[in-house]
Amino acid sequence: MEGPHRRWRRRSAVQRHMDGPRRQPWRRDAIQRLFEGPRRQLWQRDAIQRHMDGPRRQPTVANRPSTLIAGASSRRRSFVLMNILILGATGRVGSKIVPYALHDGHHVTVLVRTPEKIQMNDENLSILQGNVLVKQDIGRAMQGIDTVISALNTDGTTTLSESMPLIIEAMEREGIQRIITVGTAGILQSRTSPDTLRYQSSESKRRTVRAATEHHKVYELLKQSTLKWTIVCPTYLPDGERTGNYRVERHFLPEGGVEISVPDTAEFTFGLIKTNDYIQSRVGIAY
Repeated sequence: MEGPHRRWRRRSAVQRHMDGPRRQPWRRDAIQRLFEGPRRQLWQRDAIQRHMDGPRRQPTVANRPSTLIAGASSRRRSFVLMNILILGATGRVGSKIVPYALHDGHHVTVLVRTPEKIQMNDENLSILQGNVLVKQDIGRAMQGIDTVISALNTDGTTTLSESMPLIIEAMEREGIQRIITVGTAGILQSRTSPDTLRYQSSESKRRTVRAATEHHKVYELLKQSTLKWTIVCPTYLPDGERTGNYRVERHFLPEGGVEISVPDTAEFTFGLIKTNDYIQSRVGIAY
């Protein structure tokens, strides 16, 4: 007699014959992979996703109250070479900016009244004789320029405020967006009276506000323009030496800052052509 167990085995055999051979799990997986295509490893998917997303930006320090610049890298070669117009190239700060730009391989154009004051020769240096108060001279200097750096000083005159409308007009006409200027700490915000500028408050130790008033006019003109501007605002500016170590702060003078050397100011000013951290901003700089 066949017990129940034998009947179950026979039914299973018949059922297997009708169903056909059962595939092993590994065979099902292989067939599934054939239809789905090769499965990428996790690191491959991550690499492809990073390629689609683009490089992840590192957080900037632009919004920190005060930033220490240590061993500044303005002497490092830039990735993009530019045609740079430097105004005030025979002045204290401007004459230090020119060598930085040439060292990095940029083509530099200077507009000066007295070309003999430029005591350097370089195949990437173009010296134009002219006056920043002459519209045609400014227009000629702007031809083919990518970035403008202005280190014009007040020099006891109104040259600074009178030349800026001509500079802005020429830049907008030529489609030049970026301008970096050297101002004064007097046009930074006051810490004791935040609604006023330093030169208008008790923070200012200057006997006269004539220079600060000139720089204030330039600040207002730039704010009303469509340009991507930055104003570097040093405090007391002795000739000194380059240290590469100083503090900078957006719109304010770093707390306790009393001076900054000409070479360090020039280095920081030139270095701004490589960053967008301080667009439409004044930047206080001091040790």
